[in-house]
Parts: sequence; C-alpha cells; structure tokens
Amino acid sequence: MRLIQLNEFDVSRESILFMNGGGQIPLSKHSKLVQYFNHYNYNAFAVELPGHGKSRFHEEMTQDKFLSHFKNEFTRIIKEKKIKTRALIGFSLGGLFALKAIEMKILDVNYVIGYGCGFGIGEAEKDTFNYYTSEKFFHDMNWGTIMKKNHGKGWYNPLLSMDNLMNVESPIFSDLSKMGNDTQILIILGENEELFTPNFTKEMVQKNQSHNIHLRVVPNTSHFEYTSKSWENFQQIGRAHV
Repeated sequence: MRLIQLNEFDVSRESILFMNGGGQIPLSKHSKLVQYFNHYNYNAFAVELPGHGKSRFHEEMTQDKFLSHFKNEFTRIIKEKKIKTRALIGFSLGGLFALKAIEMKILDVNYVIGYGCGFGIGEAEKDTFNYYTSEKFFHDMNWGTIMKKNHGKGWYNPLLSMDNLMNVESPIFSDLSKMGNDTQILIILGENEELFTPNFTKEMVQKNQSHNIHLRVVPNTSHFEYTSKSWENFQQIGRAHV
C-alpha cells in the first residue's frame, strides 16, 4: 500500500485520504472529488488499496490475510507520513476499508464518508456481489486490462482475493457497535444502488441507535453514478455533513 500525494503538501494543514473502489486504480489529482475538496485547503492523498495499483498480491488472500495485510500496511504508511487526517473518503471497497480503519482504530479522524458501501449485505444482493467480483465483470468493465498491466500474470490474485473477501458473512463489514462515537460517519447510497440497498443499511443503522452514523440517499442513482450523473446531489450531501 502507498499514500499518493495529490496536491502540494503543507505540514500545517490536515489531510483527506481518498480510497478507491475494488478493481480501480487510486484516485488522481484530476478526479472530480479530489478537485472539489481542494477548495477547502486540505492536503490530499490517494490510498492505494491492497492488491491495487502497484501494491501486488503474490498469492490469493483469504479473508483474514486480506484484512490483516490491510491493517499492517495502512498502519505503516500512516505512521511513515506523520500526517494529521481530517477525513477518510471511500467508494465501494474503499469505503468498506475506511470504515474498517475506524473499527480497527488504525487512526483518529473527524469524518468518514463512504459512498456505495455499507455495513453488510442481504441475501438479495448476494448474486450481484458474486458478479461484481467475477472475471466476467472485470472484463465487462475493462478492469482486467488495467490489472494485467499492473500485475501481469498475477492479476488473478487480487481478483480471487476480493472474491474471497466479499460475501454475506464477511469480516470486511464493520461492526457498528465497535465504531465508537468520536468519528462522524456518513454513508451515501443511491436510491437504485445494486450492492448496498438503502433499506438494508437503514435497518442496521437504526438498530444500532448511534448518533454519529448517518445515512443519506441520493435519488435515481446506481452504484457507478455518484460522481457522474448524480454529482450535484452528491456534493450537496457532502457539503451539508462536513
């Protein structure tokens, strides 16, 4: 894992860390989301997720190995940079890891914004999850080409590892009762979200009765439309929260 600097670093400023989705490359300085937060005078870093970008997996990872690797590596890169982090912002798998970082107490942050993610999935979403971590999906999205470029013949290792990680009972889903009360957590889900349905997440949040965990739903939005078709609504929700 690496922290990739996206703007000029100022030691006096707090930092925002952006975490990409599964199978995607780390966010760049040209990302719409990164450019938006540049207006707020923060240092910006992309977090390269385990098995993504130049972070290679030399073997297929079990759930426990994947999470242990994430905890060890994320702890290492945070300590090396010696930055004060204001917020973690993650999409899909990146959002799940952002939430997991809080549960694991890897770092202290004021805010987490996770979009296209949640605290679990129901049986109804299982088939969709299986497709999203399949070789067919990666070919359909042309992500297989990107991963082959970065990983060569080893590109199956991160794909198989993500497939192992993502299931109904997976430990990647954070336990709401262990999230604490110090971090304000905002989950943004599309009304038409295919993986993390708003109703399922709403039930989990309501059962926990936490005052620091919030759910907002973006109308007429599916999993890959938050920062494209629904960008204006997405901005408004984020602006009202942070």
